[in-house]
Amino acid sequence: MFINLRRKYIRLISKKFDDFIEQDISSICITRDDCTIFKVNSNFESLFGYEKDEIIGHNLRGVISENFKEVLENLINGNNYLIDSKIDGKQEVEVEGLKRNGELFPIMVRLSKITILGENYIYATINDLTELKLKERQIDSISRFPEENPHFVMRLYENGNISYANYSSKSFFKELNYSSKRRVVEYLKRKVLMMSKDRKPLYEELKVDEDTYYVSLIPVSKKTYFNIYVTKITDYVFKVEEREQKLKTLSEELTQRVESQVGEIKEKNQSLIENIRFAKTIQDAFESKAIQVIRNSYEVQYLNNPHSIVSGDFIWSSQAEDNRTFILFGDCTGHGVSASMVATMVNSLIAQRLSTEKSLAGIMDALREDIIKLTSQKLNYGVNVGLDAALVAIDKENKELEFCGANISVHLERNNELNEYKGNRFSLSLEGNNLELFTSQKIKLEQGDVIYIASDGIRDQFGGERNKKLKKIGFEKLLNSLADTRFQDRAEHIDYFLKNWQGKNYQVDDQSILCVKFSNE
Repeated sequence: MFINLRRKYIRLISKKFDDFIEQDISSICITRDDCTIFKVNSNFESLFGYEKDEIIGHNLRGVISENFKEVLENLINGNNYLIDSKIDGKQEVEVEGLKRNGELFPIMVRLSKITILGENYIYATINDLTELKLKERQIDSISRFPEENPHFVMRLYENGNISYANYSSKSFFKELNYSSKRRVVEYLKRKVLMMSKDRKPLYEELKVDEDTYYVSLIPVSKKTYFNIYVTKITDYVFKVEEREQKLKTLSEELTQRVESQVGEIKEKNQSLIENIRFAKTIQDAFESKAIQVIRNSYEVQYLNNPHSIVSGDFIWSSQAEDNRTFILFGDCTGHGVSASMVATMVNSLIAQRLSTEKSLAGIMDALREDIIKLTSQKLNYGVNVGLDAALVAIDKENKELEFCGANISVHLERNNELNEYKGNRFSLSLEGNNLELFTSQKIKLEQGDVIYIASDGIRDQFGGERNKKLKKIGFEKLLNSLADTRFQDRAEHIDYFLKNWQGKNYQVDDQSILCVKFSNE
């Protein structure tokens, strides 16, 4: 329930976020910290000629031109504010974009960091500068007629002296106060002096009072002066900042909504957990009762490490009138609540079948019929319900063990030697209409024999130096290592081994093992 509701609200966030970036007039690309593309809007598709499915999951370095790769690396590696969650940094750079058809074109990339639900992203606003560059060329072409140019045009020599200013630039300076005029002139002189060495064009934004200007400083070939062109872009910058503020507000609002819903889900989940823990208490009571029945006749050790709160592994035991001790060891399909429900159901069925059937194989056949019938009628929710089990009857008087297994074996330790007795290779469930009858086998027992029955959760656990499954060979090595261990310490020894084997790995299934030491005294 918790997961489904969380997914629902995450989908809500994603929908609102998608709508927001689709409304943006710019081309938007959102990446993770490693620059892997996470989202793009339709304008990005149109601008670069890619479909969303073609670029989502690819690195931004591979989508935009080669010269941008170096710039992006410098921004990320040299300017840590782009990935530092404590600083809201921005960076803007002009580079060449690369369309899908191989065409290069000028773009302006504005990078900023955003945080949504605790995750950091890089928000890239990309604008096509083709028209702007065309205008710059037009400016260059009409530089012969500077007085007709509606934009700010000046000419500065390398020593910082102004040799020319057109009408627009004069109007521009006329609107400024003395302090602002002086600051602009000093800025231009400083930039020209700096450019006098490499004589490469410079393009920057200049903030003057409440307005923002786009400044182009162009060195004139084979001349000692620079042409300066200034375009007012206040409205454009305001719109960009307004969009970023809306984005920030939206992300905060959605985060608050999700956190509120998560709180409600946690409260409901807590109630569910309490009910599951109550079910665990009942399950433990059944388990304790079964262990006590066995302990009335034999020494016994039992370990059950549930994957979740409740376990799909279980034991049931009963003392017959002929003094045979019957034990059912079960391993339900899966784990958690559904598996524990099947275990509880089987606990109630086995006692009934023990009174109506004469043989162990007959009990297992009847039990399988019961499980198939009940699961098909009451538990058919598209979940594969099955049960692996071992049913044993220990006869103290005749020193004999009768065993019938469904995908579970019995291991017998005698005089430091270990032998495996395999059960039938099918479960107590309907497997492809397989209704092959169960068979049983009898094993003579000697004083001090130790009987082991375990679930596959032990063999299937990943761990060790190579991080692989324990498997049958590893499980039998574990049992062999117990030969010199006191019987009353064996469950603790097995538990210690499993925790060390597992290490930091995730527990894949319920883990349980039953150890019974035979004695006819």
